[in-house]
Amino acid sequence: MLIYRESYFIIKKIKKMDDLGEEYIPREKQKENIHPYRKFQLIILCLFILMIILIINIFKLNTNLSKLTKENETYSNQLNQLKEVNNVNKQVFDGIEVNYKGIYELDKQINTDIIKTVDEQYLLYDFINPVKSIQFNFCYKATLHGDNEQKLRDYCSGIGPLLFLIETTDGYRFGAYLDLALNWNGESNSYLYDENAFIFSFDTKKKYKIVNPDAALGDFKGQFPTIGRNDIYLADQFLSNSNSYTMFPNDYEKDNSDFGDFILNGGMKKFKVKEMELASVYIRD
Repeated sequence: MLIYRESYFIIKKIKKMDDLGEEYIPREKQKENIHPYRKFQLIILCLFILMIILIINIFKLNTNLSKLTKENETYSNQLNQLKEVNNVNKQVFDGIEVNYKGIYELDKQINTDIIKTVDEQYLLYDFINPVKSIQFNFCYKATLHGDNEQKLRDYCSGIGPLLFLIETTDGYRFGAYLDLALNWNGESNSYLYDENAFIFSFDTKKKYKIVNPDAALGDFKGQFPTIGRNDIYLADQFLSNSNSYTMFPNDYEKDNSDFGDFILNGGMKKFKVKEMELASVYIRD
């Protein structure tokens, strides 16, 4: 029955093909007759998709490249602007350098070289007035302005109260405070009264009050003002000679320690000045 049935379908199929006028082609033969395009259809489709992806990526790359190019132009413009600003700043700086010497001299003038530490500065504050705020305004520096009395008068005319600072070539440092405001023309040729005057020493860390107020300061024409009657005497051109001297204690109180006389200068009378400064003292109420 099975053989009969299969034969029946084969005969039926052949008959149908005869009816249509078509030649029967086996399946294996049909596969050989398939168009080559259909054999590579999947591969072509994959290649087409890859090509589309590649085109999209190229487009994105071009977009990003354009963006980076614009950013680079922006950064380049900013860099050029910074260069222009730098050139302007350099011109300003060069202009400042031209006046550097003047700025240096101004700095040297308003700052002290003799007061070495903040503690020494506050020591002077306590000597002058321990309860009020104090400021020093320096008007004269011997190494900067010259070591003759006329220079001192030129730079410090009309100032006061007065703070003298002296440093010797042997390293001793001392000075005096006078509660005076003077027009130093040197014409008085006399000693001036001041009951608040005192001499001080950075080496002993002491102050020595005036005991003879009538001779607190000597103002004589043609010479530096003297502290007391030569308690501290400054010779003209004191930076280049050893003619300056101290007769302390004379009109100021004596140091009662074992240091003896001439305590300001280590027991010696004469000295050579390394630096001398003068400042006005501003006391705030």
